[in-house]
Amino acid sequence: MEKEKNKDSWVVFLNIFLAIVTVVLLGYIAYKNGYIDLDNILNIQEEDTEAEEMREEEEIVVTENGEITLEVYEGESIEAILPKGWSIVEYHDGEGTEMLPTYTSFTGLTGLEIFHEEKQILELIGTWAVGFPECPELVVFSDTSGDYISEVAAMGEEFGVETVIADYTSIDYAGFDWLGRYFRRVGNVLYSDSNLETESFDTLCETGVVSFQELSFTNTEGEIGTAYFYAISEDSTEEELRILDGILASMVVRE
Repeated sequence: MEKEKNKDSWVVFLNIFLAIVTVVLLGYIAYKNGYIDLDNILNIQEEDTEAEEMREEEEIVVTENGEITLEVYEGESIEAILPKGWSIVEYHDGEGTEMLPTYTSFTGLTGLEIFHEEKQILELIGTWAVGFPECPELVVFSDTSGDYISEVAAMGEEFGVETVIADYTSIDYAGFDWLGRYFRRVGNVLYSDSNLETESFDTLCETGVVSFQELSFTNTEGEIGTAYFYAISEDSTEEELRILDGILASMVVRE
């Protein structure tokens, strides 16, 4: 009986510890994305050098049994929070993609990969001039606008395409902000909101493409591209997908 009590106590302690770790991680991600303003909370104005020193000290923030560590990834174009065993590879100036025209050259981030150990979890591939007027399938969440559904269906009729409604009103999803845009992930598919100025979530039809407000690349004519094809590994585990959500939510563009 005493042994069973000790076992139960250890399980309770472990659950509490994991809950504290989760709160710390979420708080750190919120702080990195600007959702928590420590200057306002603590009424402390720090010099840039002091803030940089503080950030460097936080590069390793949580260790669980000496095995799980968070650190700040600093690339040429982006920063992000990575757990131990995860890595990011950036591609610039036309590298990392075959989806850009060859008659011009590009500067900026044109490709990106996220790995867990040796396994590629996500790939971004810069692309140009993506757009489809018709919408053969529209994913509808519980907060999708009825007017938007009617608008998309009417547009499809003009092109002789019947829009099939995919009912996601009761489906579970993970929602997060990624580089200035709100996304919802269902499995290994990302859905983005077509209009950030409305309270409804009106999904874009292109599920294989993401476009950002804060991340872009530029050609020699000064034209800006913000679209990337993406792929999330189909054999990613649920744990890997949840960690990926946190990495993407923590990502910021370097100035």
